[in-house]
Formats: sequence, structure tokens, C-alpha cells
Amino acid sequence: MKPYLLLLLVLIAGQSYAAGDCKAFYNDNSELFYKGECKDGYAHGIGVGRNTYDDGSIMERHAHLDGEWKNGYLRKGIETYKALSYVYTGEFENSAWHGYGVLKLMSDFHLHKFNKKYVRYESGYYVVEGLWNGRWIFFKECSKIECDSSYD
Repeated sequence: MKPYLLLLLVLIAGQSYAAGDCKAFYNDNSELFYKGECKDGYAHGIGVGRNTYDDGSIMERHAHLDGEWKNGYLRKGIETYKALSYVYTGEFENSAWHGYGVLKLMSDFHLHKFNKKYVRYESGYYVVEGLWNGRWIFFKECSKIECDSSYD
């Protein structure tokens, strides 16, 4: 297991979701339930954000954001969205896909959003890798090494 994942598991194991302790936001600026490190009342450091229903219960099939947070927004990590059948791993800006990332689609439902030449099939997933400029907005196909040299 990678050290940062082990640290994340240890960090969140003893914490519970609690509204108001530390603010974290999704890409539409809706507030998430969050557990993890905080700074000045906002998610900052390693943590986990979840969509919730009005009664505070977790929306298990909606967005789960795990990773590095800054000033209440996810900056680098993983967004898993079971209801839409995808996992995005990479960089974020204001909790939205931005910069280098890899999108894994669990079905072909969303393939119409991409030029087929940018999609590869790998280990049961449709994979789109490259630079992103927002959720579902694919900017440029490139590997991590190629992407690092083309922006910054």
C-alpha cells in the first residue's frame, strides 16, 4: 500500500463526518461533509469529502473526493462517482478536474463526450488520459511525462 494512502486511512479512521467543523466544497460550490485536516475552518491537507442528503446522511452513489485539500477545495486526488460510473484521478482546481488526470469509465455511457481516438480500453475500463479544463472538458491527450512538459 502506498504510504500516502496508509496515512489517509489512519487519519480518517478515528474521525466522523460533522457539518460545520471544517468547510469543504464541491465544484458547484455546494458544501460537502468532510473529515480530515483543517486550517482556519476550511479543508486543508489530507482529507475526504462526501455529498450528503439534507438529513446529513452520505450519498453513497454520488461524489466522493479523497486527497489533498487547500482552502476548502480539492487540489489533487481522486473523485469517485458511482452513479455516473467513473473514477477521475489527478489534479483539481476548485474541486473540478483541472490539469493532468486520468478518467476511468466503468461503462461506455459517457464515451460520446470524447473523440474515440483519445479513449483506450484497459483492464475493463475506458480510459481517457491527459489535460483537463473542467469536469468532462478534455483539453489535450498526453501521458503524465508529456503533459508535465506542456504546461505549468
